[in-house]
Order: sequence, then structure tokens, then C-alpha cells
Amino acid sequence: MSFDLAGKVTFIAQGPTGQPLQPGDRVRAGQLLAAVDDRQLQSDRDQAQARVTEAQQEQVARQAQVAVAQAQVAQAQAQVAEAEAQVNRSRSALNLAETELRRYEGLAQQGIVSPSDLDVRRNQVQDALAGLRATEARVSAAQGEVSAARAQQLATEGQLKAAGARITTAEAGVAQATLAMEKAKLYAPFDGLVGHLNLRLGEYYVPQGGTAQLDQADGAGSVPIVLYDPMELVVEVALPADGQLQAELGQVAFVLTQASEPELGSGSGSEPGSGLGLEQANPVQSQMQSPIQGRVMAIAPAIDPSLRSRQVTIAIERGGELLQHGDWVTAMVVTATAEAAVTVPLEAVVYRDRQPYVFVADALEKDVSATGASMPVLPGSASVGKGDRRPNRGLALTQQRPVQLGISGLTEQQILSGVGVGEAVVVEGQSRLAGNMPVQLLDGLGTNWSAELPGKSDLN
Repeated sequence: MSFDLAGKVTFIAQGPTGQPLQPGDRVRAGQLLAAVDDRQLQSDRDQAQARVTEAQQEQVARQAQVAVAQAQVAQAQAQVAEAEAQVNRSRSALNLAETELRRYEGLAQQGIVSPSDLDVRRNQVQDALAGLRATEARVSAAQGEVSAARAQQLATEGQLKAAGARITTAEAGVAQATLAMEKAKLYAPFDGLVGHLNLRLGEYYVPQGGTAQLDQADGAGSVPIVLYDPMELVVEVALPADGQLQAELGQVAFVLTQASEPELGSGSGSEPGSGLGLEQANPVQSQMQSPIQGRVMAIAPAIDPSLRSRQVTIAIERGGELLQHGDWVTAMVVTATAEAAVTVPLEAVVYRDRQPYVFVADALEKDVSATGASMPVLPGSASVGKGDRRPNRGLALTQQRPVQLGISGLTEQQILSGVGVGEAVVVEGQSRLAGNMPVQLLDGLGTNWSAELPGKSDLN
């Protein structure tokens, strides 16, 4: 988790003890963890909010102007209607005057009316015509007022839209300022534990330009806070891309920490953090020895050209509380199983000229039974049909036997041929042995047996 802007650290949340957060403290989703100085951002947001208020007030004023313009348009339209009614009345008066004039002209020809009466009728026609023209002029004027009122209405409506656009712009400024303020604060995205905390009150934080990927070697030291959920841990390992191991999605995987590897007898010599294809000789018993278990959830399609390996992601399903973010682990993926197998400890297998060998100790005493030897293997996955007796302390001859290897377990190696069930094998000191050498059998602790040369110090 990282700030997106520089600033002085002004707040760090309190942990369960009332002191500032420390690695290992549990936090809740949505909890404010840390903040940098945001006074300038607060000022920017206040200014943006003021612009919103100003634009809203302008919008109210423009809405009033639009209402006035609409009223003016309605008034002008009413004046047009009144003027048009006057035109109709003037036209009717003109028609009546013209009719009277024609009647009086006929009467004048008959000598019934005087010429002065005829002149009166002619004047009435002229007056009616003038009245009609005046009312038509008022109609034109009223229509002009309607056009002007409509133009004013359109103008004020345009100003109203502009005010609305300014409100939208101002609100966007507020949102941007609010977002900037949020970037000055770190909130817990989920319930989890603080893995690393690289902040102190009063320090000036500057973004490093890197990312906060938890799988980066320098990530823990370059970001302010590393937060992880122990129930959602994943392990990323590199499986050899030699085509011999075929990891698939959904396969079971066992994860060994540095603390658990010695207990499980990691005789494979793998480096911490590596990924080994595990061909499980007895998955049930190995599962008992490795409480950290998961499944393959992702396999990278591309091969790392420098390491000639393929990245595999394992989702932890059990035992995640035994892991910590950043642990170096050894992960083994179950690619094959064998419910019953002749096995020896991994450390019993030695290679000479790329050929695997196992040193078998054949007891010389009569009371030493080769079938009574027990193999140091995982509980429940020992050699098939092993005897009930253990060899007594005594002399034996070593046999360097080439063996054909089968699948590998966490601590044992399946032997397809070369070693029989119940034979005692040498697990330490093989570098000083050769075939047909006399050795002293030592009754060691548990079921692990080793050999020493007669008259010489113990090789263990």
C-alpha cells in the first residue's frame, strides 16, 4: 500500500495496544491506517466546492430569466392575438362601409340622397380602410415582439445550459480534489495483518516510483505499508522446464518452510524458494508430515529464459497460519502417486558417474536378519512387508548396488529394483565407503540406521 503523492506523515493508526501500528497488528477492512498532510488538497477542494456553489447560484438566476422570457413570449403572443382580432373587426367595418357606400351611390343616382350624404359614406370607407391598416400594423409589431421574446428566451435557455455545464465542471473539480485527498490516505482494503511498516510520524514521504507487488524482493522496504491476509496466501515457485515434470492445475502441493525442512529430512538438496515436482509415494502420510498444503492455481505459459523454469502459483488451503509473507519455502507438487512402494531415505541414494547407488549393509552375525531392517521413511509409507526385528549392533559388509529409481516423496525415494524389502541401507558416510567393506552397525535413535568403519570414529 502506497501514497500517490508526497507529503509529511501526519497520522498513523493505533494498534491494539494503543501505540502506533506495528508489524503483526491486525487491521479491519476500511480502517484508516496512515495519512500525509492534505491541507493544500483540502483548500483545493474547498475552492472547487465554492465554484460549484457559484455556478448553482448562476443557474438559479438563469432559470428566473428563462421564466421571465417565457412570460414575455406569452404576453407578445397574446398581443398578436388581440391585434389579429382588431384586424378582423376593422375588416368587417370596412366591408360594411363599402356596402353602405355602394347603396348610397345607387340612391344618389336616383336623387334620393344628397351628394353630402354620399361623401359621408365615402369618408367612412376611408376611415375603415385606415383602421384596418393600423390594426394590421399592430399585428406585425406584436409578431415582432413575439420573435424578440422568443430570441430572448433562447438566449436565456442557452445561458441556463452554460450554467449547468459550469456546475458539472465544478463538481468534477470537487470529485478530483476529493480523489486527490483520498490518495493522501491509506485504508485497509481487507481484514489482515501488517507485514511491514515503513512510516513514522513527521517523516516526509516521497513516492519511489516502484510498485507494491508483494513478490518483489525490495517491495517490503519501498512501500509504506505491506498488508496481507494469512488466509489468502499464495506461494510462487519455479518448476524446472525440462519437460520431465508435468504440473497441472488443481494438483496437490506441499509447502515446506525452512523450519520444517530439517524435520522432514530434505535430502534433495534443493534451495529454499525452489519448486520441485513431487511424485508422492504415500500422499496420506506425507500430508501428515507437511501441514501446509495447497493446490496449483496458475501456471505461467512462458518459460523464464534465464532460469529455464516456469512460474507456478500455489493457493494455500491448509496451514497458512504457519507461513509469513516473504518466507523462503520449498514447494513440492504431487504429479504421481504410489500407494505401495519399496522406499529408502532420500539421503541413502548417492550418485557416482551419474548412476544412482545405494549402500546395503549385510550383517555378518548369524542373528542379524536382513529382513528385519527397517527403513527411515515417513510413517505409513515404509518398505512393503518390512520385518519385525531390528539388527543388533555388529559387523556387516557393504554392497554398492546400482538401483533403478521410481518416484520421489518428501523424504523417501521409491526403488524399482536393486534393494529388497527390509534390507538395511546406509544413510550417512557413503563418501568413505566402497563395495565389500566391513562396517559396524550402530543401533541409532528411531529407525535411522548408519554404519561406521570398524575401529574408526562414527561417521554420523
